[in-house]
Amino acid sequence: MELLKAEDVVSGYGEIEILHGVSISIKKSQIIAILGPNGAGKSTFLKTVFGFLKPKRGKIIYEGKDIAGLPPETILTKGISYVSQTRSVFKYLTVSENLRLGGYVLIKPEFEEAVENVYRIFPILKERKNQIASSLSGGEQRLLEIARALMLRPKLILLDEPSANLAPILVNMVYKKVEELRDEEKIAFGIVEQNVVKALDVADYAYVLDLGQVALEGTKKEVLDVPKMRALYLAA
Repeated sequence: MELLKAEDVVSGYGEIEILHGVSISIKKSQIIAILGPNGAGKSTFLKTVFGFLKPKRGKIIYEGKDIAGLPPETILTKGISYVSQTRSVFKYLTVSENLRLGGYVLIKPEFEEAVENVYRIFPILKERKNQIASSLSGGEQRLLEIARALMLRPKLILLDEPSANLAPILVNMVYKKVEELRDEEKIAFGIVEQNVVKALDVADYAYVLDLGQVALEGTKKEVLDVPKMRALYLAA
């Protein structure tokens, strides 16, 4: 069953149009990868879904309702969270305080339950709950960002470049947790990623954007069976 379906979305920045009729769907408990060269519109798509950008045309249907143009704070309460490409932890606050900000709309009993749920999923963060966020490794900070995004129990998390500036071992740690969240917590993910090989390893389905349009879509095998994709990303 489709959780989110973007239909012919046109979006951009002011008068500059970046997306020219993009259609992408995400099913429940599914990881989709959104790939493509720089400037293809990948991050613009995530920002449009989450309400940072208002689409000029098209629909974004989430759980049967059009959410296109709603503000981020409204979309967040509907069950979609967003983790930006740039590091967004509050580096001078503790792990616990960062999580508190992620659950700012929750009343005390709900907040305490949400925190315990996050610590169950991320025991390493429970061990470090009193540490200042800036003292965590890059991978642990990424996990904290994802954990903070989980505080409102989303059904869909939008991840923009989760592997950016991380060593390979930390990239593996982050993606292992993403797979666990899909399999065990039934959370869907829309992931924009430059690390194509890693993204395709975990994704159930992929979309390749080029010049603001969907140029290719399919499973890992279907995408990599295209000679141009193999040449670009696997040097084959």
